[in-house]
Amino acid sequence: MVAIPDTIINKDHVYVRRHLFIDKVTGLPLRILNRTRTADFSKEAADYYSEENYFNYQFEQDSVKVAYFVKPAGFHPFKEKPTEQTTLLAPGTIAPNWTLYDTDDKKTSLSEFKGKIVLLDFFFVGCIPCIQSLATLDNLQNKYKNKAFVILSLSTRDSKKLVKEFKESQHIKNRMYPNGGDVANLYFAKGAPTFYLIDREGKISTVVEGYTDSFEKKMSGIIDTLIKKD
Repeated sequence: MVAIPDTIINKDHVYVRRHLFIDKVTGLPLRILNRTRTADFSKEAADYYSEENYFNYQFEQDSVKVAYFVKPAGFHPFKEKPTEQTTLLAPGTIAPNWTLYDTDDKKTSLSEFKGKIVLLDFFFVGCIPCIQSLATLDNLQNKYKNKAFVILSLSTRDSKKLVKEFKESQHIKNRMYPNGGDVANLYFAKGAPTFYLIDREGKISTVVEGYTDSFEKKMSGIIDTLIKKD
């Protein structure tokens, strides 16, 4: 792990931590995990998590000095694949349907909630910004409990046992779903937390990546607009 020492700005600790994973066989980097907390003297602090994965290495031997780099024995460059979408789904897009079992073993499909406003929350246990968002999600759940509104939290990597323990320990009221990695890929949710607000017609209304203290106010305003619209 590479860590830059903490700094304090406006009583907030800011830092950058990077975890570097190296392939023992090739010596090439496989993954870099970044956890960052940033702030300046006029804005609030913000937390970020990102994950970089490295694969399909290709080497331009003409521009690489052999004295400094040796191609691993048996390495064969892969053929380029067609470019695939990597960005988050855009507002106005029909939200892809999915089916998962929640922590109570209840089978659920997104299509069951058509006619309601749905907030999808992609998270994982141990994600600091995800934990910081819990109080806000609880506030939204309580504020709109008598409206056609529901929060569905999908773990991008955790088992049922871990998610259930997390839900109980944090007293989370909304439905939670383990093993949601495939759904996260369907929505191109690479970071955590990532939020998709879906309107009553099943269309994506808003996408928010990451969490800040302004999230609750921003999301409440959009939900209020969707409620009035319908």
